[in-house]
Amino acid sequence: MIDNIVYLSGKFVEKSDAFVSPFDRGFQYGDSVYEVIPIVKALPRSFDESWIRLKLSAASLSISLGLSKNTLYSILSEIIKLNKVDGGYLYIQVSRGISEARHKIEDYCSRTILIYTVSVDLIKQIRDRVPLSVITCEETRWSGREVKCTNLVPNVLAKEKAYREDASEAIFISSGEVNEGASSSIFFVKNGRIYSRKSDSNILKGIRAQLVKKIARDLNYEVVDCVFSIEDLLSADEIFLTSATLGVAPVGKVDGVFINQGLIGKHTKILRDEMIAWLSR
Repeated sequence: MIDNIVYLSGKFVEKSDAFVSPFDRGFQYGDSVYEVIPIVKALPRSFDESWIRLKLSAASLSISLGLSKNTLYSILSEIIKLNKVDGGYLYIQVSRGISEARHKIEDYCSRTILIYTVSVDLIKQIRDRVPLSVITCEETRWSGREVKCTNLVPNVLAKEKAYREDASEAIFISSGEVNEGASSSIFFVKNGRIYSRKSDSNILKGIRAQLVKKIARDLNYEVVDCVFSIEDLLSADEIFLTSATLGVAPVGKVDGVFINQGLIGKHTKILRDEMIAWLSR
């Protein structure tokens, strides 16, 4: 559930009083970018990395953020305080703003910034999550997947397909090659090595994915960045997903095929616990 106080373009207001113009380009065209930041012990985690990615996403769409890193951090700190959030996550969305022109981007558009919090015991969710069932589906998204923009209809439809098949996530496949989940990054383990999808324009550069790779290398795992196939996934010893809200989430089944007998693998558990330790420090 969204907490009661939200930030909307310069003001902290009750969510029932937060309104966006019907002519906002984020509403009309998905002409906006977003970030999700975990909250643990009343602090935004991975803020620096999220700030960098938010700036890159906005620059890719020529959207001016209109605020500094320090200003954004102050806003996030204040909304956490106002909503008395100890654990959960922050959602940040920046749209190009209001314009009555159709497709033409007008120079005088004034950006819309929406920030809200969701309270949840994130650490408990990560620790207690049972192995997930996932499905694969054909890639249908636009080519700018490295931009964290709000044009998410293909992701939403893929997720809905997964839910209808009693699964938790959908993995996008392009010409037999694995890209990423509808809202997650994907890893697999084979013979003690950790395999990560190579960063390119086909996937979002996940902040949690980068953190997992750093943690793994610090633990002396060999991490292989590559492009891999659905066959590689189905023959993996372990599979796990990462995201701001999942942390490290084990996968027990892909397209009905059990992975590690549907149990959480030892390497996944090690990385999950190290992720929890990192978030909790």
